[in-house]
Amino acid sequence: MSRFSPGLSGARAVAAKHLRVFLRTPMEVTLTLFAPILWLVLFGLALDSVLGASLPGVEQAYLSFLAPGLVALTALTAALFAGATFYLEVDRGQARQYLAAPMARIEYYLGLASSATVKTIVQSALLLALAVPLGMSTTVVGALAGLAVVGLFALGAFGFSAWLATLSPSFEAYHGLLIVLNLPLLFLSDALYPLQGVPEWLATVAVANPLTHLVEVLRWLVTGQASPLGLTVNGIALAAFVAVGAGLGARAVTGLTEG
Repeated sequence: MSRFSPGLSGARAVAAKHLRVFLRTPMEVTLTLFAPILWLVLFGLALDSVLGASLPGVEQAYLSFLAPGLVALTALTAALFAGATFYLEVDRGQARQYLAAPMARIEYYLGLASSATVKTIVQSALLLALAVPLGMSTTVVGALAGLAVVGLFALGAFGFSAWLATLSPSFEAYHGLLIVLNLPLLFLSDALYPLQGVPEWLATVAVANPLTHLVEVLRWLVTGQASPLGLTVNGIALAAFVAVGAGLGARAVTGLTEG
């Protein structure tokens, strides 16, 4: 087993390589942000003028309620896209170069996870920046704190996506998983609507959905809206999600064979 490289230079090299590719391919940013921007501009503005803060559980204008939910969707989508990138590296044999390098195997995972986290934060920040002129109320401190939580969520989400990538028999199967996971996780959370008044079964499923807890923490930090489930519950759920996701991802990546 290889030892850690000095100063984790191996992990930093992996992260830097992926971030350079990210900067050279704006299409990834465009694809990740397309749906949330569409929701924000069309759905958010339209319902904001109709509903305002008239929905039970919505303390502010609907756009301010919606924007943190769409930031959470962006974080989830960006992490899943990073998992797809990892799948392609393994499929094309590029991962073998990292596994054969003089560094600990975990450094490959750390590089992948850190680059996925940075990309997720950048894309989430762009969406927040767009939401402000459209009418979302926030503060600089609140937005920065929200982005920090998004980064932690990305660590867990990427871990799960990397684990699923190693289990998928083909890229088409993994791409299908992206579709199967993305929208159901969105609609089975309180990203688009408050949980007050929804069917009991939906509220129960939403509580088990990690996206719900990310959304509630973001709403509290970014727009100041209280969490119906309580920040303690949100914090414990997010911590568990990150720990399990990162653990599964690290085990899956370090368990790859070099052949």
